[in-house]
Amino acid sequence: MDRVAPTPRPVSFRSVAALMLSASVSFGVAVDYQNDIYPILDRLCYDCHEPGNSDGDIPFMEAETVEGIQNMRTVWRSVAFQIRNRTMPPPKKKQPTEEERELVASWIENYLRDTACDAGPYAGNVMARRLNRLEFDRTIRDLCGVELNFSESFPADSGTGEGFDNNGESLFLPPVLMERYLEAAQKIVDAAIVTPPLQWRKAASAFEPQASGYQKDGARRLAPGEKVNAYISIYVDGNYEVVLPGLASGNFSAINLQVDGLTAEKMVFTRRPKNGQRFDEKRAELKMTRGVHAISIEVAKGGSPLELGEIALREKPKAITEEKAASHQKIFDFSPGQRVEGDPRAAATDILMKFVRSAYRRPIERGEVDRFLQLFDRGARRGDPFEECMKLALKGVLVSPDFLFRIETPPASEAIQPITNHELASRLSYFLWSTMPDAELTRLADEGKLNDEKVLTAQVDRMLADSQSEVFARAFIGQWLGTKDVGGRVAPTANDVQKYYKPEIAADMREEAWRFFHHLLTDNRNLLELVDAEYTFLTGRLASFYELPQAKKLPDAEFQKVALNDRTRGGVLGMGAVLALTSHHKKTSPVLRGAWVFDTLIGTPIPPPPPGVPPLQEKKKGKKLTDREQLQLHREDANCMSCHQLIDPVGFGLQNFDFVGRWRDEQHGQPIDTAGKFPTGESFSGPGELKRALLETRKPEIVRNIVRKLLAYGLGRGLDDRDDCTIRELELALEENGYRSHILVKGIVLSTPFRNRQFVPDSE
Repeated sequence: MDRVAPTPRPVSFRSVAALMLSASVSFGVAVDYQNDIYPILDRLCYDCHEPGNSDGDIPFMEAETVEGIQNMRTVWRSVAFQIRNRTMPPPKKKQPTEEERELVASWIENYLRDTACDAGPYAGNVMARRLNRLEFDRTIRDLCGVELNFSESFPADSGTGEGFDNNGESLFLPPVLMERYLEAAQKIVDAAIVTPPLQWRKAASAFEPQASGYQKDGARRLAPGEKVNAYISIYVDGNYEVVLPGLASGNFSAINLQVDGLTAEKMVFTRRPKNGQRFDEKRAELKMTRGVHAISIEVAKGGSPLELGEIALREKPKAITEEKAASHQKIFDFSPGQRVEGDPRAAATDILMKFVRSAYRRPIERGEVDRFLQLFDRGARRGDPFEECMKLALKGVLVSPDFLFRIETPPASEAIQPITNHELASRLSYFLWSTMPDAELTRLADEGKLNDEKVLTAQVDRMLADSQSEVFARAFIGQWLGTKDVGGRVAPTANDVQKYYKPEIAADMREEAWRFFHHLLTDNRNLLELVDAEYTFLTGRLASFYELPQAKKLPDAEFQKVALNDRTRGGVLGMGAVLALTSHHKKTSPVLRGAWVFDTLIGTPIPPPPPGVPPLQEKKKGKKLTDREQLQLHREDANCMSCHQLIDPVGFGLQNFDFVGRWRDEQHGQPIDTAGKFPTGESFSGPGELKRALLETRKPEIVRNIVRKLLAYGLGRGLDDRDDCTIRELELALEENGYRSHILVKGIVLSTPFRNRQFVPDSE
């Protein structure tokens, strides 16, 4: 049944002005959506994308008027991409002319660009975010002065939305993680605080059960087969010495010294010689763990009664390291072993006020420490040392929501509201350093100065120049590119390839990627060097692995900036980590590499293959086929052709690199053909020309994707269509300033969503 295009409806003057300005493109006349664009889409796309009955669940044809596009900008951006790159319409469907294809794609792209801010500024809302594993460890380091990777026992953090593990929408708190937090809290306070060495004494007469027979001066007579117990609190894992003074009433008495019901030592006491000595003395060394333990003494049957005196247990302390002394001093403001002057509870209050304020990353009220003082009091009533009472209170802080989560004041309305100075300090510090604000950020927040743009940009400069910004580069680039797990879960260094692809090479590959990005940050370089650069960062062993002539001049395990002789290696497409990530084991994959370029670098994911796609045919008539020949056969299937004609040529441009990123010129004895062509007509051959072609034809998309990824990482939330205005403003600032990295980072920090919040109804 033939359909009639909808009757044109009036649109706003602002939208019309934007369209007339941008949509003329190179056609010389203004283009109207309803009269010029919608009819083409209606003819070509309606059968598969009919509103309410969309086979692909992409109902973009619902937008019968130009206003409808605003409600699904991401979908329409994909429509433009698919049309321009000939992946849509499918090969067996009606096809547009080349003029129609260019007209529709250009109109959509220009409309989305020029109307990005029509809806006005948008801040969005960042939900309370649990510290991820990296943030937890680094915050503990700065708060307590210990760095022991306590989070290694935590479940892995997942990345949703834009693919980063600092996204609050994915940072849940399952019960198993709460258990790990409790375990980690104890390990942290034990590692940070020095407890005085234990000196425990107890008269045998006080052991349980209470004695009914002979007692004198605390001594007690035990009959053969009799067993007595005492309970002792051990505060530090380690070695302890037990001293047992005793006297056999007959010729000898044998005893079993037990810890928690298990025999730790057997001892024999004999009749005391007549030399004036009151008791014989026996010693035993025990290895004991933190906790309450039962110490039992059992007189063996068959011997004589035993008169047992005062029993002592002494800790054999380890030497206090400089690091532990420093962490103790950091928390308490006094050295290990120093006694508390005055009221211990008052001292505990002062310590907790300072600690909780730092842990919560904001000013606190006195009442907020009261519940932790109750824990201190519990330990004091048991008679625990001051340091142990404080450990109990500090453990409570370390498992409290205000420490484990980055909690901000909930937005009161849909109006944009500024966040507080202390919330801004946390956002900035966790963005660039993955840890709590340092003293300077805290001071500026206390003074109410951090929201001043000059102050804020100066802090960005300071923080990027600090070595702590390395963690930003490592976390961001490793997750964005997907290289953080290369050598392990991804592209593992299996035994059959470790002759050349060793664990240290995989580690160098991972580090090459983040060191390169860190250099872009610290030197305020052009971010497009991510695609093509005349240098990289290498160790001698990695340069040897790449078979580069510079290898002889480089230290084996130390990274240095290295100038490259040609354009094949510079940028992420020449990095071994990316090339290994996008390969199968011992086999390259032009498909994976091409898809990675569009998905990760350009920011336009390729749809998954349809079900039932057969594997690639590796041989034909007994001849082993090259990757290009295999994919040529594969593209003969019409269902596969549209996507493969887009991604395969890009993958072919990288075929000179083998499955771990080493250079090669042949495959199966045949020269490698690296020629390719984009569906839009641009040709290239080899990685150097591929990178040039990408920058010539895909630069706006690459820039937008870099902006989008860094903004999502900085905000710690997924982005949606309403963030387009912020993205567009950041793009324009980059274009006007030579794509310098500091422009983007500062632009994000100064942006509306980074410094503000607003209530977003659940329905949105």
